[in-house]
Amino acid sequence: MTEPLIPLTLVPPGVNDQRDRDFVAALSETLSTFRPSALVIQDPMTAPAELLPIMVIEAGLSDFVSADMREDLLRAMIAAAPEIHAMSGLIAGTRRALAALNISVRWTQWWEETPKAHHDTHKVVLFLNDTIIQGRAPLDLANQRAAARVIAATKRWSQDIAVQYGVKGDATVHAGVAVRRGRKVRINAPQLGDETFPVISYIGTATRHLRGVRINAQVS
Repeated sequence: MTEPLIPLTLVPPGVNDQRDRDFVAALSETLSTFRPSALVIQDPMTAPAELLPIMVIEAGLSDFVSADMREDLLRAMIAAAPEIHAMSGLIAGTRRALAALNISVRWTQWWEETPKAHHDTHKVVLFLNDTIIQGRAPLDLANQRAAARVIAATKRWSQDIAVQYGVKGDATVHAGVAVRRGRKVRINAPQLGDETFPVISYIGTATRHLRGVRINAQVS
């Protein structure tokens, strides 16, 4: 057994009983495994995993991250925190935060519509080709919630954003004897509060699942 970090000779005789000796031993054991380097600013890409929750708080990302988020995406979000905060309230800030989660975006502003839409309204399609939450398929509700959480945390409060979710990639669609590839397969999100929702399939020159959700308030 190693000697305690706090010598028992420093404990006054009046309190040097078994209870205090046990306390000194327990404290010494704790201090023996403590590494001061844990208090130094760490590179989020190489920091020990156990430090990531603290780094999320230090980076001001508590409103951005979701439970069970993939560790590599969490590290990327922490690394991008200065850029994200610098651009929050701008479309660029939302794009940067979503890019950290490997989500690509097609963003249409009100003045790009024909005819022009109502001022400060936006149509956004998020393409989730990979999962954000451990153990979930890309278009699972948990991933939609995680993406919506990022939008709510970064967007300007005056913006009214209609969001669609989808995947990009090769989709093989059989229409009679013809086979077409390279089409976009899109699904619009259900209301984010729904735990389950039906999926309707249409077979033809494309496969499309259509439903909608609007993000105009912070997502809990």
